[in-house]
Amino acid sequence: MRAALNRKVWLPVMIGILIAVVLFIVGENDDAPGLGIIGITSAIVLFFYGLYNFVSYGQKSWIMAIMLILLSVLVTVFIIVLALDGEFVDSPGIAVFMAMIATALLGVGLKSVNNIRTR
Repeated sequence: MRAALNRKVWLPVMIGILIAVVLFIVGENDDAPGLGIIGITSAIVLFFYGLYNFVSYGQKSWIMAIMLILLSVLVTVFIIVLALDGEFVDSPGIAVFMAMIATALLGVGLKSVNNIRTR
């Protein structure tokens, strides 16, 4: 319980929530879906950073693997949402680049899971 009260645990989570709320509201007001995506992604990364500081040493590798796989899924969902919103009409190369990032994140995450299981 004391570990959860540590500043290294709760501060990144609170900052992540604050950044997500601010960027999501600004993105909605300016009709910029990218700001909402950046806010949600930064909140997830900071949440996992706080969780990473909370867990014991043996479980930290699982946290990183889960975070990488979750981020790859989120990038894939964001590609679909932005494509349905018509953001890639002028430059479809950005969608391909984002898909490559999602594939790389998924590959690294699955390789991490494989390395953890074979230890």
